[in-house]
Amino acid sequence: MRGNTNGRGNLGKRRTPEQRARTGRPRSPGPASYTAVHKRLNRERGRPSLCEHCGTTTAKKFEWAYTGEGHEDGAWGEDLSQYRRLCTSCHLTFDKSPRGKRR
Repeated sequence: MRGNTNGRGNLGKRRTPEQRARTGRPRSPGPASYTAVHKRLNRERGRPSLCEHCGTTTAKKFEWAYTGEGHEDGAWGEDLSQYRRLCTSCHLTFDKSPRGKRR
């Protein structure tokens, strides 16, 4: 027996495009989730490594900050041009939120 099937006979087998189309999840008609937007940002614009506000490249963590309408309330949008690369410190200042506050 090749590989561990764990009771599933199709593990490791290749599927035809028709099979993949039948078993794939359809995209939801609603707005994209927070995670989906950030994955798309990282895929299309890369992972941030420069803060557009203070210019640092040595911060421990960089984040995508939404600058569009409603960002004060923790909203996000699907328009990737509305996001800026910020270090965590500048992002917290931009959001005017205390450290550790979760959205």
